[in-house]
Amino acid sequence: MYIERIDIKSFGKLRDCSLEISSGVNVIEGKNEAGKSTLAQFIKFMLYGLQSKATGDAALSERKKYIGWDSSAASGSMTVNLDGKRILIERSLAASTDASGNVLYRETIRTTDAETGAQLFKGKNPGEAIFGVPEDVFLSTAFVRQLGGVKVDGEKIAASAENLMFSADESVNTEKSVARLDLVRRQLLHKNGKGGSLYEKECRRSELGARLEAAKQSAGELISIESSISELSKNREAAKTRRDAAQKKYDNYDAVKKMHEFDKLHALDDELSTMYTARECVLAEGLVNGHFPDREYVNRLYKLSDGLSTDTAEIASVSRQLSETTRELGSEEDVERRRALSSNELTAEDITAEAEREQRSYETRSRLSVAFLIVAVLFFAFFAILNWTDLAGVIIKPLLESASLVRIARLTALAVFVACVGFSLLFFALSLMKKSRLDAILYEYGAESVAALSIVLEEMTDAAGRDEQLGHKIAELEEALEAAYEKYDARLAEARELMAVRGVECELDDVPEKLRDVLTESEEICRRETQLSVMTGEKKAVCEEVKRALGDTTEENIREITRGLDISEYDAMNYSALKIERDYNENAVARLTETIHELEVKRVRLMSEREDPAELAVRLSELDRGLEVERRRYNACLMAMEALERAGGSVRESVVPRIKELAMSYLSSITGGKYESISMDGDFSVSVNADGAYRELEYMSGGTSDAIYIALRLALVSVLYRNTLPSMIFDEAFAHIDDERAEEITEMLSSDGVPQSLIFTCQSREGRTLAKLKVGTSRHIIM
Repeated sequence: MYIERIDIKSFGKLRDCSLEISSGVNVIEGKNEAGKSTLAQFIKFMLYGLQSKATGDAALSERKKYIGWDSSAASGSMTVNLDGKRILIERSLAASTDASGNVLYRETIRTTDAETGAQLFKGKNPGEAIFGVPEDVFLSTAFVRQLGGVKVDGEKIAASAENLMFSADESVNTEKSVARLDLVRRQLLHKNGKGGSLYEKECRRSELGARLEAAKQSAGELISIESSISELSKNREAAKTRRDAAQKKYDNYDAVKKMHEFDKLHALDDELSTMYTARECVLAEGLVNGHFPDREYVNRLYKLSDGLSTDTAEIASVSRQLSETTRELGSEEDVERRRALSSNELTAEDITAEAEREQRSYETRSRLSVAFLIVAVLFFAFFAILNWTDLAGVIIKPLLESASLVRIARLTALAVFVACVGFSLLFFALSLMKKSRLDAILYEYGAESVAALSIVLEEMTDAAGRDEQLGHKIAELEEALEAAYEKYDARLAEARELMAVRGVECELDDVPEKLRDVLTESEEICRRETQLSVMTGEKKAVCEEVKRALGDTTEENIREITRGLDISEYDAMNYSALKIERDYNENAVARLTETIHELEVKRVRLMSEREDPAELAVRLSELDRGLEVERRRYNACLMAMEALERAGGSVRESVVPRIKELAMSYLSSITGGKYESISMDGDFSVSVNADGAYRELEYMSGGTSDAIYIALRLALVSVLYRNTLPSMIFDEAFAHIDDERAEEITEMLSSDGVPQSLIFTCQSREGRTLAKLKVGTSRHIIM
């Protein structure tokens, strides 16, 4: 099977995009966050959906991640070619919110024949129907994720291999057989020993044994209960007499207490009248221009005062941030240099190369100028020697044999001297021009030397991107500062209006000071009024509480009840002690009554529930025989489960050599035969023979480990996918692999017999390799 076309309507960050894919190797290249991993996940979404094996928070998280960022749905289609038959897969996942605010998801999938429109695989995921493997096997073999995701899930893959080899059907497996036996085992007895028919029979046996013992004890208990009821009835009558006497004393004490409450109520009324008068005086003193500073007015003043302080702090903070950001941006000259560099068509490498050329030219011309100057000095010395008569007559003339030859030599030396001086000056002038051009380049970019120029240009290139961000930040801070000043001025105006209500007029600059004065004065007036109001309310509440405590009791009735009583005697009594005495006797009567009732109920129950001990003994014997039968069934299930698990392990071990042989073949192609062999356990843990010894993969480099697991995945695909080979998806899987091995892998994936491959990468390396191979069924796509 291979993918022909992908059409995405909405998935994660991707919108309305289509992709034509070749049947061979496809390199999808794009920068980070270009949507490569999202596109890879879309292929998995088309084949298996977003929650095929995930439940709860995991499924919810995957749905939230890939449902359109600016919509409420994930949808699209994919066309695949299955042995020459084109199949169209369409899937959508929509999110909505119910009346309670809960998010609901609705998924639809339709798989059809692209030519006839006939519906295929109804009620199934296309991946399971086409490949014959579930989602977790697909993700552990053909879907190679990024960031170390190339490792396989050994347990799931080993189980799938076992099932296919054992039963020729991945969906019919030894695990299910063991599960069925385990179901029978759980029906007999749960693993924790707290459920199942065995547990229930054991419970019934314990119950029957307890009932048998209870039947034997019932007769003795009935005699004891009759005796207890008679004794408790006598004690209850004595407790009733004590209770009535305690209640009479408590009622008289309560009447005396209520009489004192009426006296207290009269005193409270007098105090309340005095407080009302004092509050009216405060209200009259605080009234200015018809306005009294209530709590709402004071709170507004407090809010404005706090707001002014907050605004002042905010202005200072924003000003400080603006100053720090401006300093971070640097001088205008540096900014202009970086802006000029970013707008220049020449790259940093071009500028550095030009500077190096100017420096080499300058140095060459300088050396030529010095060389010509040295030659001029030598010929000038020769000319001087020729003009030094004595020395020339003694040494030179005999050599030249005539005076005319001396003159010719003198003229020649002078001419060469003049020419060399001219050339020296010429090259010196040219070197100065090159030096001037070199200095201009270094000055333009603020570098001290050509060696430092590349570092300066690299720093300027890195800083150019930051300048725009800092510029935006400065603009935002200036807007924030202006908004803070506007808010501060608005608060000043509002505060001045509020103070004008109290007859206070002032300029905006004096508002904070005046606001504090008005706030202090208003707070004091409001505090006094509030204090008096609270005290009045408290007194009034106490009065109401006293009235509620008295209820419908009239003062005349209380005075009548307490007439003739020794008030001082009742005042000296302890209320708690009286209440305890009354409640104790009341509770004693209630407890005795309740105990007598319980004993009578128990007597009736014992009389009605008495059972025949002989009948219970027969039922207990029959239950013991049933328990013995089910124990034998339970032990048989345990033995069968152990036998199946041993058989499944043997089958799993038999498939490992086939996968190992294929993996070694792929690994040899990738590494050029560097590794002699690999070792593989039943759970597909791999070790490699390197330098004559087997080493675990954690001791190998990251690139080597990734290459080995890629070879293992290709081998697993060849063995486990019995219906058809899937498309191999590599999401940044070559990130840790060097260029040579990446080229080997790409070439291997382009060979015959290897399924379609989609290589998602942020590097241009794989695209160059694909162009170098010139494979007709390959494609290089730039996102």
